[in-house]
Amino acid sequence: MGASVQKPGIKLRFLKIRVLEKFRDQFEPYHGMMGCNLSSSEPFDGTLIRVPFRSAEVAKASEVSSIQLGGDAAAMLSSHFQKEAFQWLLFLQHVAKISLSEIREGSSDMHPLCEVRLTPSVPTAPSGPSDNAEEMKDKRTPKHLSAIGSDHVVADVSIHSETFSPGHGRTFSYRLVGGASDGGVFEQVCAAIPLDVKEDRAQLRREEGRLFCFLPLPSTAISLRLAVHMHAPLNTTQDRRNVLLDHRVGDNEIINKNVRLLDERIPECLARCAANISKNAPQDFFSVFPTLHRTTGGKSGDQKRLPEIGVADRVAQAFYSLLVRRPEAIFPTLAPEAVKKYVTFGEAVFCSDREAKVSTGGPPDQASALLERVSRCLSRFGVSVVKMPLPVLESFEQVLHPALPRVLTPAWLRQFLRNMSASSVPGKYRGFRFQEAVDGEQDCQAKEHDQLPRLTADEAVALMDFAMADNNLVDLQGVPLLFTEDLKMGTLPFSAKMSTLFVPEEDEEYQLLPQAPRRLLSKKIRASRPWVWQSLQRMASSEAEPSGEKQGDESCFQLRKMTVNPLMSALQELLPKSWNVKIPEVSNDDWAWVETWLRTLWNWLSRMSVPTKQMLHWPIVPSVREPDETQVHEGKNSAGEAGEVAEAPPIRTVRLYRLLPNSTLFNARPTQSAESTSSGLLDGHLGKDLVELMEKIHCTPVWLPDWLRNRESQLAGFVHPGTADGLMKACHNLLHQLPKKGDQDTKEGDHSPASKLRKKWCPNSKQQSALAAWLVMAGPEHCDCPRVAPVGSDVGWRLNCEIFRAAPLFSPFSRKELVALVDSQSGHGGQDGSRHWSLLPEACPEVAAALRASDIPMPGCVEPADAENVAALVRELHMPRLTWAEVLLEHVFPWASTNTVQPAARQGLMLAVVQRWREMELAGHEQCVEALQQVSFIPSVGSRSARRCLSERGARRGRTQVDGPMRSPSTLLDPRKEEREDGGLQMDDTSGSIRIHPNLQLFWGVLVDECAVSHES
Repeated sequence: MGASVQKPGIKLRFLKIRVLEKFRDQFEPYHGMMGCNLSSSEPFDGTLIRVPFRSAEVAKASEVSSIQLGGDAAAMLSSHFQKEAFQWLLFLQHVAKISLSEIREGSSDMHPLCEVRLTPSVPTAPSGPSDNAEEMKDKRTPKHLSAIGSDHVVADVSIHSETFSPGHGRTFSYRLVGGASDGGVFEQVCAAIPLDVKEDRAQLRREEGRLFCFLPLPSTAISLRLAVHMHAPLNTTQDRRNVLLDHRVGDNEIINKNVRLLDERIPECLARCAANISKNAPQDFFSVFPTLHRTTGGKSGDQKRLPEIGVADRVAQAFYSLLVRRPEAIFPTLAPEAVKKYVTFGEAVFCSDREAKVSTGGPPDQASALLERVSRCLSRFGVSVVKMPLPVLESFEQVLHPALPRVLTPAWLRQFLRNMSASSVPGKYRGFRFQEAVDGEQDCQAKEHDQLPRLTADEAVALMDFAMADNNLVDLQGVPLLFTEDLKMGTLPFSAKMSTLFVPEEDEEYQLLPQAPRRLLSKKIRASRPWVWQSLQRMASSEAEPSGEKQGDESCFQLRKMTVNPLMSALQELLPKSWNVKIPEVSNDDWAWVETWLRTLWNWLSRMSVPTKQMLHWPIVPSVREPDETQVHEGKNSAGEAGEVAEAPPIRTVRLYRLLPNSTLFNARPTQSAESTSSGLLDGHLGKDLVELMEKIHCTPVWLPDWLRNRESQLAGFVHPGTADGLMKACHNLLHQLPKKGDQDTKEGDHSPASKLRKKWCPNSKQQSALAAWLVMAGPEHCDCPRVAPVGSDVGWRLNCEIFRAAPLFSPFSRKELVALVDSQSGHGGQDGSRHWSLLPEACPEVAAALRASDIPMPGCVEPADAENVAALVRELHMPRLTWAEVLLEHVFPWASTNTVQPAARQGLMLAVVQRWREMELAGHEQCVEALQQVSFIPSVGSRSARRCLSERGARRGRTQVDGPMRSPSTLLDPRKEEREDGGLQMDDTSGSIRIHPNLQLFWGVLVDECAVSHES
């Protein structure tokens, strides 16, 4: 026969049937056990369950059941019962205690194993749509031991579980939440929330929830995947392992009841549990939420057409759909200081660990902190952020598909901030104000800008970090989160139409834009979140057009890296308009920030390897000229006398020079370099005079600050060093700027650059010495004038150099004016200036002195204006020197033959010439002897008594005092009639007796010798 699902057995009322007589073998084991008297007319207050034990042999022969139940199975069942017996009392209406005992073999006594007791429940707070004060009074005392049968009751119960061997006990706390009782006990559901009560504070205890139908259903068969226990009077199969949902199996009414319980009653009760936890333990709010499998699709309306989906997914879909429509604010917000601590589904913006993982480009441990920071910030904007577990959020997304809940993603935040900015002031952009910038402002000023909430700099950076987390940088258009060093500006939107904002790489770059903190992104961004700064730098470095056209997936908007072109564009707007002159001047008050800017700019150009030529025409070469000591001394003494008002002391002059091609700037305060032999030219006593001389020809001296003087490589070609070679380069650049042949400013016959330069040079005596000293030290390296000599040869380069040709280094013989080599060329029309200017012979300086004293005109003959400094230069110039024969034949003899010459001057010069005749290498020179014989320079005396002696002083000067006429040697000299008398020479002459003074006998001997040679020839 045996028991089966179809024939589970029969039910007998032992009070009406004498079971001991008719079924003694079945009921005798119950008789007398635990006070059960089957022969009595009184009912037994309890339930006895007999589990027959069968060995393998007995089970094989049994006609009731073939299930083998031995001692091991009994121990397993006993252990399993002890573990979960405390849960069995949760939803029983009239059972308050369950105990488990055993009767050991050979004894009739009951040995208790365990016991569970239910403390009578007391409603704590009725809740729900129908709750009110009157109903609460009626429901304070429950009619049953559980919440079943009471409408929307909420009660806390305690179940004590005690195990006697070994002896220990534990108390379990639950909160019973009853559903609506309008359908009676057979349709009322109830939930038991496991609680852990510590120090008067309850929180959810982790316990696997089970589905009950008064008693628990098999967890291995039916599970709602909840953290709470749920009682529902479901109609199940006879083995209680399945819920009847298929209309093809079972009665329609039974199926419809199960559908109502799963789609309405259970979700509603579960929602009441969530609402209760939200108010009392918000940290555990989402723990009671079921999880919807990803494979389950559709909305709640599709559940009746999908009986094949699991019971848990059916309840989950209905639950999430109910929460979406529920008007009660039960979702706890993330920010505790939010105005609304609980919001409805429609008011909430959700986030999860999924959003936290992509919320930042920084370290992973920053993700959760950033999400919380953003949520706190948004709470002040009226946004209620609710953080939930990712499975819960995904369940909402499945239920709402194809719609989506509002999720706090970078895209959502960007759009939200754009909407806030656009709606704050219609038709006008308004960003966020910073709390740091308005703390000191007046209330009226603060109220004017209160359209949007205020931020701190850290909050703005946190929002920017989150908004950029998905790397969709193009979508940042219009998001007002950028801010500069000037916090008073507030935040600015990402927009290519805004003024350029620079993203510096180094701290020193913040000084590149003078007095313009509004054009530089704030350092606080880099200090707070370096990874955000790196993203901004990548944006600024992208190949984006100024119009905002993006390249690839990114756009740089108004962000720019510190490169030459954007920097120059910004400086054109920021630098003072007063600098739009050829040479701007800077006041001493402004010099502090100007110097800081210039110093930073030059450092940046060097660090970024920017060629200096890219800064052409920019006034970035400062000249700081301190007042001369003499001027300072005069300023101090200006108030020396009593009653006089002292004049203002001299101040330094600061000018800014532009970088120009073919620059004529030179450093008037040169760097001392041991490697350069020309260093220190301007540091000596000639420095000031040379600087003044260079200014005359429009070569501009600059007094560079100390921090710029050592940047020779950067200044090369633009500011020449204060050396001889540097000045040569500056002058050659000046020559290139002078008008050339064919220019409108060029006059006829004035085509040579050297001729134009010569007109600008008018040195005084000190400047003349300085000029000579400079040119002596100059080398050919920086001379770019055309050369006759082969390239690389330094021979004669100075004769071809326009600077040397234009320099007034010489004076015409016995004149005080100054001339240059080019003057000879322009005067005689030759091609080589060396052919026109000549020098006197170096021998016999006494004759040269006599020539100078006689003031003989010697065209084409020059002498150095500064013999000390030009002596070496003259040798290197290879200028031609005249021989004494050329001097005498071309200049002296023609001059001496002129009747207008004073006899004394002629006689003195000619006597000096005759005295140094052989030293002048004139011995045997026929032309000179013949010319000398025609010059009348020999004095004569009429008688011996009338002679007058030459004084020694007169003889040393080469002059004589005569009382007779001058005679030429040709008229006096005849060697064949030579006679001597009284120490003199006497010769016959048609005019009478002539005698030569004894002091002239030496000169006469020279003349006789040279004339004898001449006559013999």
